[in-house]
Amino acid sequence: MNSKNISIRWMTLTALGIALVFFFGARTEPAQAYEDPNEKPFPMVGLAKGQTARLNMVNIGDPNLNPCEVQMVFYDSQGKALARDVQRLDPGMATFLDLSYAAVGNPNIRVQIRAWVKVIGDPTLCLASLEVFDDETGKTAVFIGDPHIK
Repeated sequence: MNSKNISIRWMTLTALGIALVFFFGARTEPAQAYEDPNEKPFPMVGLAKGQTARLNMVNIGDPNLNPCEVQMVFYDSQGKALARDVQRLDPGMATFLDLSYAAVGNPNIRVQIRAWVKVIGDPTLCLASLEVFDDETGKTAVFIGDPHIK
């Protein structure tokens, strides 16, 4: 083969490759993240022997406003609900949901959990936080503030 034929073949293959990239690239759609402003999911955290996870909620609304209802849930890594509670919070009031390692853990390993909160009412009025603390000392090992506050 002469060099002219090789050059033509390389240019043809290159053009075909570019066309395929544009064709398939143009057909892909970006993933759409679903985010309900009333839901506040937290990332996974580990819970070990002698620790408790606490999900905190506070209604920071004006005392003249209506209360909000909060649903709090702890899940394991498989999506199984480990603890849940529903509370009605008047403005200025707070509540929490605890999940101790002893309630869910295998004594030989740590467990992965995640917390989830849903606010019925104005989600901007209720702030959430997650902490993991030592049962004996009360010292906080992990603190995650409201994941929706920018």
